[in-house]
Amino acid sequence: VYQSGDTDGDGKLDVTETWIYTATSYTITQDDIDTGSVTNQATAVGTPPVGDDVDDLSGTQVDNDDATVIELCQNADIAIVKTGVFNDVDGNQCADAGIDTITYTFTVTNAGNVSLSNITVTDPLLQ
Repeated sequence: VYQSGDTDGDGKLDVTETWIYTATSYTITQDDIDTGSVTNQATAVGTPPVGDDVDDLSGTQVDNDDATVIELCQNADIAIVKTGVFNDVDGNQCADAGIDTITYTFTVTNAGNVSLSNITVTDPLLQ
């Protein structure tokens, strides 16, 4: 979105004028966070009085075409909650070795901001 710079208000980018545009509508995606950065370039195009349009790919300085890279923080974290339920197989309201069991449930949550893969849960009682 055009912000400022057309000092004489003629709608032309006159010699020595610099126009400022801003854009704030890009929403960061999960892929961006997983990558750790957002890389982007813009193109400026103008039509001279005579000849073909001229264009330039944005750079980090006037004399280069290096993409603008915004680094994003990555916070990898995982959380696990273990719950258990006593299974009274023989119904005597008492734990009996070799008969009764415990059913465990593991709830694993991604507690960070990056995607996680190859998730495993191990428990020494269940080996």
